[in-house]
Amino acid sequence: MDKKYTVFLSSTYDDLREERNEVIHALLEMNCIPCGMEYFPSDNDKQFEFIKSVIDESDYYILIIAGRYGSIGKNGKSYTEMEYRYAIEKSIPVLIFLHNDIGAIHLDKSERNEQNRRKLEKFMQDVSKDRMVKYWNGKEDLARKVSTTMFSVMERHPAAGWIKGTPFLEEMVSTYDKNDSRIEDELAEIAYHCKMQENFKQAHLFLKWGYLLSPENINVLREYGGLCYDEKNYAQALVYWEKLLSLQESCGNYYICALTYYLLGKYTEAKEYCYSALKFPDEGYREKAKELLKNWN
Repeated sequence: MDKKYTVFLSSTYDDLREERNEVIHALLEMNCIPCGMEYFPSDNDKQFEFIKSVIDESDYYILIIAGRYGSIGKNGKSYTEMEYRYAIEKSIPVLIFLHNDIGAIHLDKSERNEQNRRKLEKFMQDVSKDRMVKYWNGKEDLARKVSTTMFSVMERHPAAGWIKGTPFLEEMVSTYDKNDSRIEDELAEIAYHCKMQENFKQAHLFLKWGYLLSPENINVLREYGGLCYDEKNYAQALVYWEKLLSLQESCGNYYICALTYYLLGKYTEAKEYCYSALKFPDEGYREKAKELLKNWN
C-alpha cells in the first residue's frame, strides 16, 4: 500500500481492552494508523471537542459494541454514541461490529444500570438500521472480520490517506519500539523547528504522530501544549500541560499551567498553581510565578 489510512477506533474501553488491542494490531499489520481513546481519552465534554477534530482527519471509523453503553456526557448519550453520530454527520465511512450474543457476556463486562441498558439496546438498533453490520464473537474473530472488512472497503472506497510527502515517518512507525522514546523526542524537536519557522500545520502533524505513538511522552506534551498556547488555544494547551504536570511536577510546569489559567480568566486556579510553583527550586520560573502573583497583591 502506497499510503496510510487513519482509522478511528470507537468503543467502550475497560471491557474491551483485549479486543481493542487485537484490532489495533490487525490495523497496524494493514499499514493503517489506529487512533482512539487510548490516545485522546473522551471522558469529558471539553476533551470531546478535541476528539471531534481527530475524527475529522480520520479516513475511516470503526465502531465496536459489546456489553456496555459507556461513560455518559451532559446530553445523556455515551461518548461512544456521540463519536459515532459525529462520524456519520461528517460522512466518514463507518464500519460497525456488534457482539453476536450480548446476553452471554460476563456480568463484569455488561451494563448493570437499567437505564443505560435500554440506551445500549436502542443504540444497537439505531446503528443496525440501513447499515451493513458484522457480528463477532471473541477477540480473534473480531480482528479477523475487521481486517477483511477494511481490505474490502479500502479497495472499493479508497480514502485520501495521510502524510503525503513525509515518507520518513512511515519508516519511523514501521520500526517503532514502544520502549524507546527517541522517535517521539525527535518528532517533538522537529515540531519545535517547524513552529519556529511558523509552519504550524506541519508542527501539528509531527506532534500528532508523537502523541499517537506515546501519549505520555514529556517532550511531546510540552511542545503540543506550547503550540496550542502560541495559537491562543489555551483550553487545549491546558489538556496537554496538565497531563505533563501529572507526570512531572516542577516549578516550570506549575507556572505554565498557572499562566494559562490566568489567561482563561480562572484566577483561583492560577493563584493556586503559582503558589505550588514556588515550592520548587527553579529561580527562573519562581520569579515569573512571583510576578504573576502580584496581580492579587
